[in-house]
Amino acid sequence: MLITKQTVALQIAAHLRHQISLAQLIDWAEQTLMDAELDDTDVATLAAILARLVVSDVCAVGLTWEDYEDLLRQLGYVPRVPVIAVGIGSDAKQRQHGGLGTNDKENILELSVN
Repeated sequence: MLITKQTVALQIAAHLRHQISLAQLIDWAEQTLMDAELDDTDVATLAAILARLVVSDVCAVGLTWEDYEDLLRQLGYVPRVPVIAVGIGSDAKQRQHGGLGTNDKENILELSVN
């Protein structure tokens, strides 16, 4: 599978949405560096970002929000995180436990192309 900037951005976004853990993101980045074909037009950027993800588990702090912003910007994306009220409407209980309510399309992290 060809790995593109979008592929890496989607993996980072999945982690930021708590769909995959940091350990899973790191494992994916490591496997991708070893086994996958990186897009020739962006190979240096992709390799650098994947390497940064791989070493994030040995850093004392890991990755900060600013680190994720920087990585996503290098990929051509900007993270946007809408903030919604908890405890309003019929989906309040579901939201309080980390889930999305049925009308929470705005609660999904969106990636915007620069």
